[in-house]
Amino acid sequence: MTGNPFASSRGGPPGAGVFVNTGSPVNAEICVRAGFSWVMVDLEHGIGDEGSLVPMLWATRAAGGYALVRVASHDPARIARVLDLGADAIMLPSVDTAEQARRIVAAATWPPHGERGVSLQSRAGDYGSLSHAEVSNQDRRPYVVVQIETPEGLRNVREIAAVDGVSALFLGPTDLTHSMGIPGRFDVPEFREAVAAVAKSAAEAGKTAAVLAADAVAAERYREDGYSLIAIGSDGGYLKAKAQSVLADVG
Repeated sequence: MTGNPFASSRGGPPGAGVFVNTGSPVNAEICVRAGFSWVMVDLEHGIGDEGSLVPMLWATRAAGGYALVRVASHDPARIARVLDLGADAIMLPSVDTAEQARRIVAAATWPPHGERGVSLQSRAGDYGSLSHAEVSNQDRRPYVVVQIETPEGLRNVREIAAVDGVSALFLGPTDLTHSMGIPGRFDVPEFREAVAAVAKSAAEAGKTAAVLAADAVAAERYREDGYSLIAIGSDGGYLKAKAQSVLADVG
């Protein structure tokens, strides 16, 4: 695969992203055509699965965007499968320790730098166009995002950020506030301290700080906090909000 800004620019593509949790290629295409430069295809909580992923990737790229795919679990087989299908980047939920991060990177990376099985006939191998020599090229290492969304992950965030092969730390606001016992309270000091800790750890390690923002106002605040890879809302959320707005106007 060529023209992947996640791979060519370690900070990820410029511009805002959006979660696509409906499993709809059409929605992914619409979001990119609306101006989002990348989509987060959610295989953890979203409706789609690996079987519907390729059409999502086709639609996103055809519209001029890029796809960061949240893998359902840390299972090495699932990580390799999503990458073989051609995801531009991957994200793993609930990474709590540096050892977990190292195992994820190993599962995502071809030998000799990792343990992922090599299939040159896969979509990631350009259907046989990728040479054996290119497999070991460090420039082809995947863009791996790990989520910090528990108190344990927060305690270990500096060590996680320092793991070679981790490209970005993604703060998960909802899960983190729930696991901290402050569900949905994004303005309390404890959460704001967590926001700062993740951004600082990413910066110190030369990595990217990423986050999901509820709206444009929240996105701007996160940007001021040092976050540069920001998803704003979701396709399902936008559809519901617009439908509700129309119904409210009808009365």
